[in-house]
Amino acid sequence: MEIDRTCYRTVMSEEHKPLKSWAARQAVAILAVDNIKVSDFGYDLLRRREEGLITYEQAREEIRSRARSMAAREKEERTKLGIQLADSIDNI
Repeated sequence: MEIDRTCYRTVMSEEHKPLKSWAARQAVAILAVDNIKVSDFGYDLLRRREEGLITYEQAREEIRSRARSMAAREKEERTKLGIQLADSIDNI
């Protein structure tokens, strides 16, 4: 299976160097098929994993940690919005 290099380039930001491993390039290309762009966080994770700076488990834990943080932040925002809505209703 051949990777469409033009599609691969549209996914990556200008400042990103090309990934070295076939697996990393393939992962980015698969996402590109659905027009999903790899974030700077994701790209950084791929690079560090590719260079042997982190293990698969460490990368996985970073993703989980970031997801927990994002979920907590979203929950906090919804709670604030709910309180504001309740206050608005009370003032009617």
